[in-house]
Amino acid sequence: MAEGKITLIFDEENLQKIMENKLSSSMAKDSRYMGVANDGGLVVVSFSKFNGIDGEVAVVAAGANPPLFAAGRKILRYCFDICNCRRVTALIYKDNKRAIKLSGLFGFRREGTLRRAGLDGEDVVVMGLLAAEYGKRRRLKVAA
Repeated sequence: MAEGKITLIFDEENLQKIMENKLSSSMAKDSRYMGVANDGGLVVVSFSKFNGIDGEVAVVAAGANPPLFAAGRKILRYCFDICNCRRVTALIYKDNKRAIKLSGLFGFRREGTLRRAGLDGEDVVVMGLLAAEYGKRRRLKVAA
């Protein structure tokens, strides 16, 4: 999917405001932010609580055609190549079929459901991607 020209944004203060407004909650104090934009929209990513094994990543998108694939690639590169995480865990509301499908396209596997764990009592799907699986997918794409 062509996403046009991609621009990275590192304006932490404004990105934090966008994230908090979209999620209607405050973010962790150790959060760092990255924006990925194109002519069709913006994806804001928050990274927090990285401990060498896992970390929390929150993603919000705005606009008619936000650069979701580009943002996904940047997220995984940051988590695995920069932070050296062993895994990335995605927590997605069960009704968000688009996000579940997109996570699957990046190689995430469904690991279970957290019943009534959402802010309003929704079920949350747990999806995970291990570093070894990410590395294998990257090697396959480079060889192709």
